[in-house]
Amino acid sequence: MIGSGAVIYSGAKIGDNFRSGHNILIRENSGIGNSVLVGTNSVIDGECQTGITIGEGAVVAAGSVVTKDVPPYKVVMGVPARVVKDAPREEIVH
Repeated sequence: MIGSGAVIYSGAKIGDNFRSGHNILIRENSGIGNSVLVGTNSVIDGECQTGITIGEGAVVAAGSVVTKDVPPYKVVMGVPARVVKDAPREEIVH
């Protein structure tokens, strides 16, 4: 499910069971894994040539700006986003 006001550039790859809040931005060449949650007003903004990879089961907190790859099953937050804890695997919808 993708929230209203989302902007997803051409070339971005979105996995299964992706969920997002409203007003997100995902730049070109980014890869979003399965069962990823991206919070409202977040930006996935890597370099145009390489993009950003968000690993399976990762959670991006609302208002975050992701500028580096996110490992699977991690929670990131902040500007720029950084890993703050492990994502609870038993709560991830597959």
